Amino acid sequence: MPSLEETTTNNWEIIGIIAQSVTAILGLTFAYYIFHHERNNRKKDQKFSWYKEIVIAPHRVDIMIFFTTVEEISNDLKLNIDNSTRSNIVQRIKNLSAEFRRTFVSLVGSVDENLESDLKRIVDKLVDHIVEISFLSDTYNLTNSKVFQSQIVRKILLARSQFFLRIFRFEG
Repeated sequence: MPSLEETTTNNWEIIGIIAQSVTAILGLTFAYYIFHHERNNRKKDQKFSWYKEIVIAPHRVDIMIFFTTVEEISNDLKLNIDNSTRSNIVQRIKNLSAEFRRTFVSLVGSVDENLESDLKRIVDKLVDHIVEISFLSDTYNLTNSKVFQSQIVRKILLARSQFFLRIFRFEG
């Protein structure tokens, strides 16, 4: 019969072997997880790189031109104008928006329909706001520079920021 000392030593050896085995299994599991995770990230990065190079890069200037043009057209709203002129300005913005959606936003839909939907929503929300504010001259005096800045210019800048943010947060 083994002595108490030998039994304790054997037990510690067994516990040591079990601990080494568990550590080895955890190490292998962790290594597999890292390998798998990195491989998936590389695939996403490749898809996103393709998306940025093919879809976004050639149209970055078009995006900036759209928002800049909306702001330039909207500048006429701060003048003291009649409803007919106001309607013409609004129609120009709507036409510009429709053209931008047709040429760029729908192109994004070929990559991802959710992204296309989000970008359309951002553009539509901006245009709807400008249309609404344009005809609420009793409530919003757009001839006042501060009101114009807060109700038109800041909304355009916010929409542009949201637009770019949504594009560059796209992960495929």
